[in-house]
Amino acid sequence: MAIGRNPKANLGAKVLRTLTRGPSPRYVKARLENASRVRDVKGELEAALGAEVGAQLHHVEHHQAHVASAFFASPFEDAAILSVDGFGDFASTMLAEGRGSSFEVLERVLFPHSLGIFYTAVTQWLGFPNYGDEGKVMGLAPYGTPRFLDEMRVIVRPKGDVFELDLDYFRHHREGVDMTWDAGTPTIGTLFSDRMEEAFSATPPARQMFGIFVRCHSASTRCRYDSSSTAWSEAATSSCRAVRSSSGPRAAPTAIPESPAAG
Repeated sequence: MAIGRNPKANLGAKVLRTLTRGPSPRYVKARLENASRVRDVKGELEAALGAEVGAQLHHVEHHQAHVASAFFASPFEDAAILSVDGFGDFASTMLAEGRGSSFEVLERVLFPHSLGIFYTAVTQWLGFPNYGDEGKVMGLAPYGTPRFLDEMRVIVRPKGDVFELDLDYFRHHREGVDMTWDAGTPTIGTLFSDRMEEAFSATPPARQMFGIFVRCHSASTRCRYDSSSTAWSEAATSSCRAVRSSSGPRAAPTAIPESPAAG
């Protein structure tokens, strides 16, 4: 039985960041608790099923599990593979090349940079605080024009074959963010910082903006939603081009759709 989490994955990067950046005690506590639960998946399953689990468990790095499930079930012999989400095992993005019955990891984007975090932070700032509300912003995006695209390009920008965030607009890397899955529906704390508030202070608050959109289809409101979608897409597309270039002209793209904050 494969488990799509492996606390040992990217361990060197985790240790280095802990030693050099000094994360908050709350963040360290949450990571240790999460690692403990991942290691005891068998116990969690047995408690949920009320029966003994005899299968051997194999911990697989989060994004490698995404890559494998997409490529090995696809009709392609060769494929460029891109996996993007919030975070999983300290990584938010993986570029890989699949050939035959195996794949090679070409690149990872590690904590704290994440397109999923970017999209969720903007979604929260717009006034949608619940996990999964990113879909509402995606649905509204086609009704707008990218009026705020220049501002969004400051927040998330290409870096080599991948991307990076301007971390001044976020708080997850400094304070840690509470996230729980215990009640069935996940809950996640505030991801955006005061800098994002300041950057868009010339526009009405998000809840007012959404109200205007519903009542009047205000152009300025619709533009806000579309800008976050376009900036996210540009960064993701840049990664797609890089992985296709690395894996050669024969590679066919394999998409891995997922909620931006998942993982």
